[in-house]
Parts: sequence; C-alpha cells; structure tokens
Amino acid sequence: GDNGRVMKRKLHRFPHYELRRQLEYKAHWNGIGYVEVSEAWTSQLCSRCGTKGERNAGVFRCDNCGLEVHSDKNGAHNIGRRALGKFLKPLSRAGGFVASPGAGSDDLTALRDFYSLMKSASGMQPH
Repeated sequence: GDNGRVMKRKLHRFPHYELRRQLEYKAHWNGIGYVEVSEAWTSQLCSRCGTKGERNAGVFRCDNCGLEVHSDKNGAHNIGRRALGKFLKPLSRAGGFVASPGAGSDDLTALRDFYSLMKSASGMQPH
C-alpha cells in the first residue's frame, strides 16, 4: 500500500541527502562556499539568451540566438548562473556590485574574477 511507496521514496532520497550533506560539510571544512540551487528549467532554457529551446539526442538548440551545445553543458551553465546570482544579490544590497547579464562574453574570466572577489572579501588564502 501507501507505506511501501513512502518507504521507497525515503530510501531513494537518502543517498542524495547524504551526498548533499557531505558536500556541504567538506566545502565548509575547506573554506569553500556552498549553495543549493533549483535545477528547474535549467535544461530547457538557453544559457546564452534565456529563451526556451529544444533538446534532442543530447543537443540543446535555441532558435532565438542560434546556440547549439550539449544539453548537459547548457544546463550546467544555467545552474552556475543561478548559484552566482545567490551570491551576487546579497552583495549588491550590501553596496557591492550587481551582475550584468551579457556584460562579458567570457564566462571563465567572469567566474575567475568572482572567485577572486569572494576570496578577498572573506580573507581566504589560496591553497
């Protein structure tokens, strides 16, 4: 009956919970920020322009801007942007800075700059 389904659901969620708990613990232990983001719509929205695109056979295509990329890479970019947004919004309210989507085309440089800013703001030393 329902008790079996409830137990299966609990057992299915446990490994994910344990992995998340360990990631959070290890990140904190090593002085690394940890933030959870919702993955909703990340694989369906274009990481370049934000328009809903199409996925087929592992490839994401956006008719609006022409982006064609592996669907996992597209989703990962969207998740990364959401995670950065969770850090940037509190900083902007505190008189820091506001991210400007599309301001720079090099995502790796933006991530590197953000990481450097976070290190200097928190007093973290490189490992």
